[in-house]
Amino acid sequence: MSAPATTSFSHILPIVAIISTVVISIAGWMIVHFFSKNRDVKKEWRDQARARANDISRLISLSIKYHTDEQRCKENENSILSLFNELEIYIQLIEEKLKIECRIDKFKETVTSENFQTNKFKQLDIDDPQIKKIVHEGNTLRVTLLRAE
Repeated sequence: MSAPATTSFSHILPIVAIISTVVISIAGWMIVHFFSKNRDVKKEWRDQARARANDISRLISLSIKYHTDEQRCKENENSILSLFNELEIYIQLIEEKLKIECRIDKFKETVTSENFQTNKFKQLDIDDPQIKKIVHEGNTLRVTLLRAE
């Protein structure tokens, strides 16, 4: 009498095997999709960090030009401030998404603290300590952005 009970389970076993295979396949796909999506999102943010590093290079050049020009140029001041404002938004998001610390405030302070937006503007020599500090702070920020993982 116990033989018929075994045969009734033999019909269920292939169904259980099929269901468990489907469930495992779906779970595996979901896990792979989750990690792939996260990897792709992080790559997009790394690409943004590298693009902002290029903007920092442009800002370094613009700042050096501004400070080494013979006369104060309000148009360059506005361009520098506008670029800083745009970069601050991006960098805040990059810091949050990639868990890195960028010191754009330190770079901005170096560029705008002395000899900027003043009627007492004085042309700086390319070897001036402030120019060297601008280059140093800008490149430090660029390296941080380029190393973002």
